[in-house]
Amino acid sequence: MDAQDNMRRCDSCQRHATIPHQPPHEMVNMLYPIPFYEWEVDIVGDLPRTSGSKRQFLVGDLMLRARQASAHGKSRKLESSWDGPYIIRRIAGLVMYELETLEGRYVPTSWNACHMRKYYV
Repeated sequence: MDAQDNMRRCDSCQRHATIPHQPPHEMVNMLYPIPFYEWEVDIVGDLPRTSGSKRQFLVGDLMLRARQASAHGKSRKLESSWDGPYIIRRIAGLVMYELETLEGRYVPTSWNACHMRKYYV
């Protein structure tokens, strides 16, 4: 087993990893017709593509989800950045997923892929 695989499977390493701030898929242009729908100005030009990976998960994958913002006045610096593991129950949209606990209890809110990471056993 090499060091990278060992780090990937380490429970503590997975729970204390940084939360990614990169979108889980390529950004899509939105059409907003009002008020300047016929105006087009390209000041910056084409932006370079990044080498970031797309986060796509399958039903049944084990996941960790990012912890929610803490209450005011409480320091969470030494706590884990991730909760879980959870199992993906259903794909709810392009990057939205419904989760359940390992015991099979449904988690009531759906989660965006940018707030999740794969958990390796």
